[in-house]
Amino acid sequence: MKRMPVVVFAILASLALVPSAQGASMPLLTRFCEKGILSGECTREIGSMATDPVSGNLYVVDGGRDGGRVQVFTPWGEFVRAWGGGVLSGGATGTGTLEQGSAKVTSITTTEKRFEVGMALEGTGVAPDTRIASVGVDGSLTLTKPATAAATGATTAISSPEAAGNVPVNEVQRVHLEGVVGGAFQLRFRATGPSVTEDTTDLPFNASAAEVQAALEALDNIGADNVSVSGAAGGPYRVEFIGRYADTDVLTLQVLSGTPPLSDGTADVQELTQGAGAAEICTSSECRPGIVGRGPGQIASAKGLTVDSNGDVYVYESSPSYSFADFCAVGKNCNQVFEGNNRVQKFDSEGNFLLAFGRGVNEGGGSPASPGDLCTAEHVANGDLCGGGERGSGDG
Repeated sequence: MKRMPVVVFAILASLALVPSAQGASMPLLTRFCEKGILSGECTREIGSMATDPVSGNLYVVDGGRDGGRVQVFTPWGEFVRAWGGGVLSGGATGTGTLEQGSAKVTSITTTEKRFEVGMALEGTGVAPDTRIASVGVDGSLTLTKPATAAATGATTAISSPEAAGNVPVNEVQRVHLEGVVGGAFQLRFRATGPSVTEDTTDLPFNASAAEVQAALEALDNIGADNVSVSGAAGGPYRVEFIGRYADTDVLTLQVLSGTPPLSDGTADVQELTQGAGAAEICTSSECRPGIVGRGPGQIASAKGLTVDSNGDVYVYESSPSYSFADFCAVGKNCNQVFEGNNRVQKFDSEGNFLLAFGRGVNEGGGSPASPGDLCTAEHVANGDLCGGGERGSGDG
């Protein structure tokens, strides 16, 4: 299905109900889904839309590279709810510089979590009801409203409140050294706001979890008590971001070869749980664009949407319509190419995740484990790792 540009939906009276002279324009009854990031507004791209045969409500899936969500409207354009990964803000704190009349906050230093598109922002000189419209590669924030006369151009405290109902989820990554028989490695971490990249000191190929944790905590852009590492000596290592990075979508670690370099085998990092990306349902004016990801309930590059006779909603996600450079530019996982989710997800009419299907969407790992091409809410509750499907032309 061809992706449609952002549009404003308009409902016109039927000629059968509203007589008019031949050639006369039909009366406009309502319009909605104006371009924007707030509840009831539609972002950069609209993937598809469908109506509920039971309630008559209209479902719109939108988001593009800025994050996917499904929004629900009444037949008269009233916003009902939105759902997707991280549509409720987890909040953030930090400092920045804001000048009177400017809509940009510069020299950002984030002290807790991470500022994201759609978050409300508070601070001296920040106008009431201001949201973050975009986040630059350098961490700078573009706001929906210019600063007031209270802005002095000096460094000031800024914050984004945590939305009611936010479901906090910590980022979990797995560092895996397979078949390595010697040498050393380093781990690279890039923080945002400001963008700072640091590498650990050399770690032996058979390092203990405690050694890996100590090396990460020694980085200025992580610090003590902000990461927890577990696992056997030599890995795989389970790395959970906590403290200032709790409930935060952080960038993926990178494995670098140390001195002497790793011998034989391979080394990689996999994101097991995306921070701040929990499937959420928002019914207030505080909804934000969803966080792009592969977890259950997250929506990325949706290409189609339909509603069945029971009111259940199906969302088809394919390969992304934006380039890797675009994806990296908005502060996502720049260390790896996002290949799209390549799956279909099913939700009930309220937005609760029911299941997903596609080749390899369920990696298993739960108790009991159910790896395969189907992931249900029960599988997730049992601990299975469910994500995107494999791209291809074969069955499933």
